[in-house]
Amino acid sequence: MCLFNRILLYKHHKRKHIRKFVCKLKKQSAMKKLLPLLFFTLSACGQNNSKILSEKHPIQIDSVETVYIKKSSIDNDSIKLNERQIKTFIDKWNSSVSVRLNKYLPDYWIVITEKNGAIRKFRTNKDKIKETNDWAFSIDDTLFIASLWQSNNPFLRPEQYDPITFIQAVSRIVKSDSKKFIPCMTMIDKFPADWVKREHIDTLMTMLDSKDSCGCFLNPLSSYIPNGFAEKGAYAAIFIKSYKDKQPVSFGLYACPVIDEKLNKELIDWWSKTNGE
Repeated sequence: MCLFNRILLYKHHKRKHIRKFVCKLKKQSAMKKLLPLLFFTLSACGQNNSKILSEKHPIQIDSVETVYIKKSSIDNDSIKLNERQIKTFIDKWNSSVSVRLNKYLPDYWIVITEKNGAIRKFRTNKDKIKETNDWAFSIDDTLFIASLWQSNNPFLRPEQYDPITFIQAVSRIVKSDSKKFIPCMTMIDKFPADWVKREHIDTLMTMLDSKDSCGCFLNPLSSYIPNGFAEKGAYAAIFIKSYKDKQPVSFGLYACPVIDEKLNKELIDWWSKTNGE
């Protein structure tokens, strides 16, 4: 290749590199101009999403047919609110204050059926209420929703006690040391899965051998009323076993538990081997 041709080839490559460099500069300049626009667009989208999530739909009292309160979405055990309670709940929801996105396990569900057949479901946790998504609103009253459940339910519920106060309550039913008829403790048989906690076990272990007479457990759904008595140590064993097996307490329709020596030994051995862990 002659010198002249080499010079031409060199100039061609040089122009090609210059064009690429200029093109790259133009792209970088265009990106710098687009970045603020892109940031503004994304910010606007975020604001719009927050606005949509935090949108609250007031309840029109004239459109409401019924309102029920439940402990869970799949629980058939529900309580119908009266007119005064419905009005109070609607007023609190309509005047509630937007808080933020808030993940929580609901304490109660409020289910509203409207006259047109539409159903609205609210998930509550103390003073917080959510409806269609996880954006929470505050009614500024941590006891109101729980009071709707408790005031309408004529029967005792496990949540009103812990294992120690439960045993104290069934023991107070006894008016003498006789083995005659002892009134039952009537309670809904729906114990929370974590009702018995580590902090209760030491005290329950001290009760295992107690044959003090106690009232029987009676589920309000039972058509039979037991006429016997229970023993304090047997209740303690049932609660400890629930913790050990990681199973919720359940008495069924009725129960008058008495001490099971074999079970007591099993629980004592288990507790000593775990060193209280």
